[in-house]
Amino acid sequence: MQVISTIERVRLNYAASTIGFIVLYTFTVATFSAEFLKLWLHSIYFIVAEMIKLVIIQKYYGLDLSYSQEGVRKKRSNKVGDSIKFAVLMIMTIFFYAFICVIMGAPPLTHVEETLTLSSLLTALTIFPISLFIGVSGTLGILFTETFELVNVTSQEYLKLLQRNAYLVIFGAFIGSIAFPLDWDRPWQAYPIPNITGAITGQMLGCFYCFFETMVRYKLGKKYR
Repeated sequence: MQVISTIERVRLNYAASTIGFIVLYTFTVATFSAEFLKLWLHSIYFIVAEMIKLVIIQKYYGLDLSYSQEGVRKKRSNKVGDSIKFAVLMIMTIFFYAFICVIMGAPPLTHVEETLTLSSLLTALTIFPISLFIGVSGTLGILFTETFELVNVTSQEYLKLLQRNAYLVIFGAFIGSIAFPLDWDRPWQAYPIPNITGAITGQMLGCFYCFFETMVRYKLGKKYR
C-alpha cells in the first residue's frame, strides 16, 4: 500500500483546514446577516484562522525556515523589533490595498470604512500568512526578488501554497467587481461585499484544487519534489 508523504499531508491539512474555516465563516455571516460585514471581525477571524493553521502544521510537521541562500536557520533574536516591523508591514499593506481599491474605482471619501475593511481582509488573506510563516525579511524577499527558496522541501511547498492562495484571493476580489455594474439593486451588490465574497471564494477554490490535485497525484503515484 502506498504511503502518503509529508508534503501530501501538509497540502491536505492546509486545504481541509482552510475550507473548514471558510465554511464556519460563511455560517457566521449567514447567522449575523450583513451587519457582520460592517465590522472588522472577519479580518480578525481569518488572522486567528491563519495562526491556528500554522501552529498545527508546524507542530506536527516541523517546518524548517532556513533559507537556501544562507543555509542556516533564521534567527529571531530581536522579538520587539520583529514585531514592530511586522506591524508596519501590515499597516503599509492595508493602505496599499486601499490605494489600489481607489484607483480601481472605489469612492475615496464616502466609503473610507468599506475600503479599509476590504483592504484589511486582503491583507489578512495574502501578506499576513506569508509574513507569519517566514517573517518580514522573507516576505520582502519574495516581493522584491525573483527567487526565494527554503532548504526544507515541505516548507517550500507550504510557502508555494500561501503564494498561490494570495494570487487567487486578489484575483477573486477583482472578479467580484463584476457585480457592481449589474442593474439589479440588490443588497449584496453594495461595495465591498462582492469583493469580499470574491476574495474568499478565490481562496476556497484554490484549496479545493489543492485537495483534489494532491489526491490525484497520490493515486497516480506522482511525488512532489
